[in-house]
Amino acid sequence: MQRPASRQLFSGSPVGGAGLVLFTLIGALAVITPANALTWTNVMCTPGIECNQNGTPDFPCQCGFWQDSPASISETVYLFVESRSQEKDETGKWLARIDPPVIEGFDQLRARAAANDSSILKVIAYNAVGGAFELCGEEGPDIAGVLQWGPKDDNSAFYNKLAPLKLPVVGLCIVLTDDPDTAAPVSGRTSAQIDMIQLRNSATKKMVALEQFKQDQ
Repeated sequence: MQRPASRQLFSGSPVGGAGLVLFTLIGALAVITPANALTWTNVMCTPGIECNQNGTPDFPCQCGFWQDSPASISETVYLFVESRSQEKDETGKWLARIDPPVIEGFDQLRARAAANDSSILKVIAYNAVGGAFELCGEEGPDIAGVLQWGPKDDNSAFYNKLAPLKLPVVGLCIVLTDDPDTAAPVSGRTSAQIDMIQLRNSATKKMVALEQFKQDQ
């Protein structure tokens, strides 16, 4: 597996923690954190085949949700999609169910991520399974909230983003699309990194960490 040949400027300190029923006080903020990382399933890889999510793949693959790549730190996921031409938008999509669903008390979706190589990265929360969620659809009444990085901020820097949220949240999708029409020359790989996805209460500042991509050390 080759690391991307273009910009390698990802940096930042991820948020850590464990236990859905545990409350960790960070200053005056109460944060509920999950006991285990979510299970992410690939539902689209338009260039071809998804790589292994852990370890070095031993077969040709064209998109990845790589949790232990050399480009990742201990609590991030590194995503990539091969860019084959300036005329096509290649896309990788991954979904994860939230069980039990987070039902009340939060009105914002929050994530910290860095987009790179002319990419458009989206984190989408859904309030119903089936329908749009099963295909990581980007429109429809089942969508509870959407965050997006790029095409204007695909500069390898980490940004925290917030979006209004309708609850309950029962599923998440991550969508990575190359944007070759803005890249000259076309990059061989579109990539991004995410180190946490949270829900936030804008009034109380309480947060629930849905995913922190924490790896066994």
